[in-house]
Amino acid sequence: MDDTSLGSPLLRRFSQLSGLLDRLCGLAAAYGSEALARDAQLLRGHLARPLVIVAAGDPAADTRALVDALWADPSAPIPPTRPGDTDATPSIRLLGRQAEAVWTRIGLPATRSPGPEALPEGLVLADFSGLAGVSGWPAALGSPLACESDLLLFVFSALNPYSRSVWELFDALRTAFGDGVIVLLDRAELAGSEQLATNSKRLGDMLQARGLGQPRLYRTTEAAAGTPENGPAALRRLLSALASTDGLLAAKLAAARHAGLIMLDVLSRELEDREQALHADDAGVEAVGARLAGFLDAAKRQADRLADETDQAYRRAAAAFLDALRQELTVAGMVGKTVGSVVKRDGAAGKNPPLRALGDAFAKNLGNDLEAIAAAWSGKILEDVEARLGFMRDSVNLLRLSGHWPQADALAARRGEILDALAGLLDALALDRQTALAGEFAAVAGLGPKALAGGALAVAGTVFAVTLKGAAFDVTGGLITSVGAAVAGGALLWQRGQFLEDVALQLEAGRLRLYTAVGQHASSQLNEFYENFSENLRLFQENILQRRTSLQEGVRRHASTQAALKLFQRDDQSWQ
Repeated sequence: MDDTSLGSPLLRRFSQLSGLLDRLCGLAAAYGSEALARDAQLLRGHLARPLVIVAAGDPAADTRALVDALWADPSAPIPPTRPGDTDATPSIRLLGRQAEAVWTRIGLPATRSPGPEALPEGLVLADFSGLAGVSGWPAALGSPLACESDLLLFVFSALNPYSRSVWELFDALRTAFGDGVIVLLDRAELAGSEQLATNSKRLGDMLQARGLGQPRLYRTTEAAAGTPENGPAALRRLLSALASTDGLLAAKLAAARHAGLIMLDVLSRELEDREQALHADDAGVEAVGARLAGFLDAAKRQADRLADETDQAYRRAAAAFLDALRQELTVAGMVGKTVGSVVKRDGAAGKNPPLRALGDAFAKNLGNDLEAIAAAWSGKILEDVEARLGFMRDSVNLLRLSGHWPQADALAARRGEILDALAGLLDALALDRQTALAGEFAAVAGLGPKALAGGALAVAGTVFAVTLKGAAFDVTGGLITSVGAAVAGGALLWQRGQFLEDVALQLEAGRLRLYTAVGQHASSQLNEFYENFSENLRLFQENILQRRTSLQEGVRRHASTQAALKLFQRDDQSWQ
């Protein structure tokens, strides 16, 4: 084949289609799947890859002479062997204009290729001459070059085509090439006509037994060809046709164009799926916005309900506490009167241990009762506030449903902080109430700072005990007075009205403090949630807009590439 084919229309079409496939690779990488992009890149590489033919055979046959006779350039230097080859391992020659690219692609050092008068464009010949009988040939066949090859050119000796080592090599190469095998007979001119006919017949039968049908047996010399169709010139024309623009290149272009259109169809479906996903995202944004608006309305109503119900809960708890305290103080007054009577009756007898025991028991029971009342009161309020903060839990769930996990976690954490703050506030309120109770009891009983040593909610009972133990009596004269007992009984009852009013004021002040804290936390959290959710909704909408712009650009590029490929198809109806 001469060099005039380099300017043929098919080569120009090759260049055009290569550019279109480059655009397809970019489209697939930007808007399609990674697998589609890899397929497009492999298609592009396959289009540019030359036809690689491996020539091998019986070392007794002159396979290298055959290769040189077919295409080798006598003036070209012999390429270096594969890395790792030694004198005991086979040498591989690589011939052709694109031999250097093949060497580079398979990871071997580049070598000089023959001149333009050697192999035709698009064909590279790998000379595996002499592999049979050499210990290193199995490793050579496992090289990337064997995997890159397209066709096997195998030479048998016409004198003895039955060598076991030759057939082992043939079978090993055949595993890589399948049915892509061309068989030649060397030294046919040295065999008698009967021997040649017999060996040819038996060789054909052995090839047919391996699933190759009845292949044509080419001769390595024109003199032994018998007919022109079996000589090296006919083989040269066949291989040139396979590598020429009228054969291999046309088939490659047709296959590449067809595969390109298929890939564009796949990419089109991918773009349509993305467009549908964007429409679904738009609908989702509208739905989330509607849900957010409804949620905010519900949250505001819940916040108002929280304020009202919290206020009512405090009032109910305060009333219950005051009723219980009033009952306890009534009992305390009665006990005080009884204790005073006992002290007056037994005063002349001196110190009375049962009287002290009665005071201690009274203090313990009264203190336990007051602690239970306060604990129930605090627990009721905390439970009520926890129930009323349910709207914050709803907001956490809404954030998670919309995919905003960080904001949901942050809101849940803030909700826990609010509950902790409420619990601490209740404790502080209880401490304030305890201090106020202690002060009131001390003031009523007329005691000094030592009366506060009882502490906590049991301070009322402790004050009674201290009052009894602190009663003044004269040991020397044996005269005991009942001032403390009288104060403990009568004075408390006499001033309980003012004391209960003070307790009510303390409870109301605590209610206002806790309600203010709850309201501020709830309002602040609701506003923060609304701002965060609105910002995330805005970012989500911006992301959808960017994806829509990218999708529109992908659709435009897809349409342009598809139109170019279809125009390419229309202009060359001979490929149909």
